[in-house]
Amino acid sequence: MTHTEIFSIDGKPRFDLAHFLSCAGAGRRIVHCDPKGALFSQGDSADSVFYLQSGRLKVTVVSATGKEAAIALLFAGDFIGEDSLAGTARHRSATVTAITPSYAMKIARSEMIRVDA
Repeated sequence: MTHTEIFSIDGKPRFDLAHFLSCAGAGRRIVHCDPKGALFSQGDSADSVFYLQSGRLKVTVVSATGKEAAIALLFAGDFIGEDSLAGTARHRSATVTAITPSYAMKIARSEMIRVDA
């Protein structure tokens, strides 16, 4: 039996999260990031969420005085950019850079909100 054949108690098909996070589709696409490449940068538009499928990423911020600080290391299975879902964040508050070759599912904010409904 595949995940898409699973039904909830009310007989409706259950949402297949594994499929959603692994396959491109409406409002989502798989992006590749080479080492030292930025997935997104501080100040960019916060219009999507990313799900790290493989690789390692580093999250950094730059202060108003120009000092950079690494604040997190991310691994496969982590979400990035969830602040875009809050509705108040119009711009990215950090930069996310690949440490190793990485693949992430880029999910448009509107698609994440639609799926959550």
